[in-house]
Amino acid sequence: MEISEEIPEAGNNDRPESNREKCWNYSLQSFGKSYIFNNRARFYETWLRRLSLLGVIVPIMVGATAMAYNLDTPIFNYILALSAPLSLLQVLMSCFSLVNKWDDKYSYAIEAINEHDNLSEAFKKLATSNGKGDVSERKFEKLETRLISLNKNDSKQLITDRERRMGMRSGLREFQRGCAGCGEIPISMQSTKCPVCGEFEKKNITKHFTHG
Repeated sequence: MEISEEIPEAGNNDRPESNREKCWNYSLQSFGKSYIFNNRARFYETWLRRLSLLGVIVPIMVGATAMAYNLDTPIFNYILALSAPLSLLQVLMSCFSLVNKWDDKYSYAIEAINEHDNLSEAFKKLATSNGKGDVSERKFEKLETRLISLNKNDSKQLITDRERRMGMRSGLREFQRGCAGCGEIPISMQSTKCPVCGEFEKKNITKHFTHG
């Protein structure tokens, strides 16, 4: 898979790109990928914390009530009745978490954030080096190889088109570049109707149950 297919480039022209221009494009792309995985990491972290909270609060609630009241009191029976659906919810969430590998996806997202941040900064540093002429071919190829390998691993995480548009907008905003679709330089992460850097806003209940 070509690198440019992961996060679309900001613009196109007929002449070949210099390595310096590619460095700027790759830096933007990696910044956008970091933004995508940052959103994913926050999503999984939130749900994993909720799952952990359920695993703690139910036994504490039952145990504390048993210590404070007699086992045959109405309030204890009420707490038991309340803990049953909470326990069922915990079991269902745990099964869903295991099947969908939330822990693995959270760990990958954290690693991807660091990798893409480092690559974005490295490409930016290389793009601003040497002053005149093109950048070092050897250094460029080394970074490009790292990015290609990382993008192959990222493709296994099934990044959606919506997430790519969101990542594209974050990169354009950071690097103050105009969008190839709408021509605007984003000043915020508010979604627009642009098919290149917009149309990524989640609506209604889906915003709470889908990442990104």
